[in-house]
Amino acid sequence: QGEEGADAASRPLSDLRRYRKFATHSTGPAVLNAMSWQLPALLLGAFFSAGVVGLYALTMKVIQTPVGLVHQAISQVFYREVAAARTDGTLDRLVGDLFTSLSKAALLPCLLLFIAGRNLFVFIFGPAWDQAGLFAQILAPWVFVWFITSPLSVIYLALERQEEEIKVQSTIFAARCLSLLLGGYTGNPVVAVTLFALSGVLAYTYLFFVICKCAEIHALQTVVKALPNVAAALLCAIPSAVVVLIRMPQLAILTIVFCTALAHTVFLMRYMKGDPSFTRKQQVCMASLTDS
Repeated sequence: QGEEGADAASRPLSDLRRYRKFATHSTGPAVLNAMSWQLPALLLGAFFSAGVVGLYALTMKVIQTPVGLVHQAISQVFYREVAAARTDGTLDRLVGDLFTSLSKAALLPCLLLFIAGRNLFVFIFGPAWDQAGLFAQILAPWVFVWFITSPLSVIYLALERQEEEIKVQSTIFAARCLSLLLGGYTGNPVVAVTLFALSGVLAYTYLFFVICKCAEIHALQTVVKALPNVAAALLCAIPSAVVVLIRMPQLAILTIVFCTALAHTVFLMRYMKGDPSFTRKQQVCMASLTDS
């Protein structure tokens, strides 16, 4: 009983030592993450007018709200599944297959945003917000990379590898700061947002490689597995690209885009329910996407 009592008494200290990284290693990345999201508005405000900042803020609000809800839902489920997958040796499959599924879900919508972002913003908010639509088009590639990698980043916490998060958040913060400073000195807000989007693509691509390292999967093979999704999305986006290029009436463009997006949503829901290769864990993670 004495030994058991001693073990019980020492267990809290042992747990404290084990989980100390949650406090010591997660505080810095959390602060950097919060700062990096506020950084664009601050630096754009330092170089450009309040109108430019307002256009950027609207663009990010429209993008971040739905994507953030999806990220939160998927991350919560994915975090719970990582520990079990690591125990039964299926972590690589869980991460790889969920990455493929996320790319399948996000690629076509991001292509449509890239193709017809200005038309959508003008239709919804009015002609005064045309440049906000242009910003949305420029940011679309970054939105795609962000969408497919960010939900998986909770793998750091699940695997107790918070030191990797410090590297990633520092890289993202530095890339955003440098790109916005360079863009600001050009005096052109479009160039500034373009450099910001490019830095985001590069930084979140780095995040993808870190996630693959944590999950012990081959990054190139994971990308190759998702390539059929790229071909399918490009084919589906052709009608929208054509009607925009030939400058058809606004209503025709929006009709084509809406029908394409609706068909994609229906396909995604059927794919989730009917694909036999979809594991139970994937179904749980991806179900949170449609619930959001």
